[in-house]
Formats: sequence, structure tokens, C-alpha cells
Amino acid sequence: MASTQLADYRCEGVQQCLWDWADDVVFSSPHHASPYVGEWAEEYVAQLWQGRRLETQAFRMCPDVELAKGVFAEVKAVSPRRCFTMYKGRYDAYKQWMKETGHQLYFVLVLHDCRASSFKTRNHMRGLLRNNVDHVIVVRHQAVFREVDRQIKEHGGWRHAPGRAKGYQDYVILSPNWIRAMEKAKPYRPKRTFPVEVHGDRIGHVPFRTYKCPIPGEPLVGWHPPFRCEAAQQLLDELDNGWLEWGKSAPISDTDPRRRRVKESVNAEWYQKFCAEYLSDRKLNDTIITRRTTRRVLERIAANKPIGSTYEERLLPFLEAKEREFLDTEDSPF
Repeated sequence: MASTQLADYRCEGVQQCLWDWADDVVFSSPHHASPYVGEWAEEYVAQLWQGRRLETQAFRMCPDVELAKGVFAEVKAVSPRRCFTMYKGRYDAYKQWMKETGHQLYFVLVLHDCRASSFKTRNHMRGLLRNNVDHVIVVRHQAVFREVDRQIKEHGGWRHAPGRAKGYQDYVILSPNWIRAMEKAKPYRPKRTFPVEVHGDRIGHVPFRTYKCPIPGEPLVGWHPPFRCEAAQQLLDELDNGWLEWGKSAPISDTDPRRRRVKESVNAEWYQKFCAEYLSDRKLNDTIITRRTTRRVLERIAANKPIGSTYEERLLPFLEAKEREFLDTEDSPF
């Protein structure tokens, strides 16, 4: 059994040999692809939390990612079969480690819609995963361990595969039914991730759900990309400086005292386009966009606070256009 001493942290910026970009890797079987899929999922979770990954070292505890001080994650890449494996050695070591150190462990399940048999090469795998991450589920270790204990009791012990390497012979499989039941349960504060990069690949907004209890301290799920906060502040300023106001014109003529209704000021140009893209189905020439909600979302982005809402996704083209506008100007403040 491994000691309770933690493994060393990985050096930032140093990729593992699996990710040597000099040459692509052709997969000979789904088992050949598995280490790459797992490594990709760990890097994805580390980027979401801005966490620190740990090295794999013999006779030491090696949780995949440190989310916060004393809070660690075991990352599982879950395929469309919606199941993953827990090994006896890992299970026993984690129980002893948490009992002696008081550390907290979460299981982070990165659910994707790719089958390992469809991966042809490493770069092909990266492209498929980049576009097919379905959502992320976070549960405390107690929920996982209770399911493991239930299966051990039901089957009369651990499943055994004598042909496997030592340490991987005794196992249980957490079934699709357990994960589906977890997905149907009411999550704690559902949200969406911010876009992040995994080994240079950009992963967009992904549904993110925490079950059973919140993560202590609620680490941010990702960060806004560079210049996003400044762009949001600029859009906010333009929104505050432009209002749609109506007035009355001068009399039509000396003999006709009637006055026409005219615009005295208009909304910001980007806000007009924003409203025009999301028209209401109930009322003609009306929009589902509200100034109040738009302003609140922009204020939070400008303050670099997490959003993950539908409004942020709708505002994304305007934010990115403003970022490009900043970068294209010679007097850019950035």
C-alpha cells in the first residue's frame, strides 16, 4: 500500500512524454489510446480550476489534480458507455490517506461522446475530444465509495481478473445506471465552464454540475480569457452612454400644428444588433433581451467573476469583436 506522503507536483509547462508534439502517434487499439484520453482529461480539469497536477510516483499518493489546499480530484474520462473502474488498491489507499491526513477527495467525471475505438491517432483524438465533451460531473468520494461498497456486498467481493497486472486485478465497475441516476439528481448550483485551452486546443462552454455538496471554497470553474474583462467594460460604457429616447418634432407646418414622434438618442450600435438577433416570438418587433440583465452580466465579466450563463454565450460574439477592435488599434491600452 502506498504511503500517505503526496507525490511531487509536476513542473509547470513541462509536458509528459505522451504529449511530445514532434510526431503524431498511431493507436493500435483502444487500450493504446486510454492513457492519452486520461491524460487529456486531467489537463482539462487542471485548467478549469487553475489547479496543480501531481506526478505518478511509486509508493506515494498520487491524486490527479490539487484543486485547492487540501482538496484533491481523481479525474475520470467517461465514454458514452457511462461507466468507469475503481481498483481495490486505489480504494484502500485513498481511505487510509484521507483518514490520516484529513484531506478531501472529489471525483471529477469528464463525460464525452467519443468511443476509444474511433481514435485513429493522438491528434485525431484531440480533435474529437475538443468538440465532444458533453459535461462535467463532480461528486464527493463518499458517493463513489458507497456505490463501491454496495457492489462488493452484492457480488460477495471484488471482481477478479488474474491476467491483469498486479494492482489492477481486483476491481469494480461503476455502472451506467449509477451515473445516470447521479445525472438525474438535483445538482448543487449548476453552471457552465468558461472556455479553456488543453494542450493548445480551445474547449468552449461545457455544462458543469456538482452533486451532493458544494466544493469547499467554490474554486472558479475556469477564467475569462485575456482582454475579455476590458472588452466587457468597454461594452458596458457604451451601453450606459446610449439610451433610446423619443421626443416630438417641430410643427409640421404653420397651418398644421401636429408634431411627429422622433428619436432624440439611440442605443449603442452593438446593443441594437444584439437585440435584433434575439427577437421575441410573442410580440412584433420586440426582443427577449433586457438591458438590466445585459448590464449585470457585463459587470460580472468586467470584474472577472464567473458567469457561465446563456447571456454570456449570446454576448460572446460582441465581446470577441471588441477584443479584436482593441488589438487592431495602434493606441490600444493593452
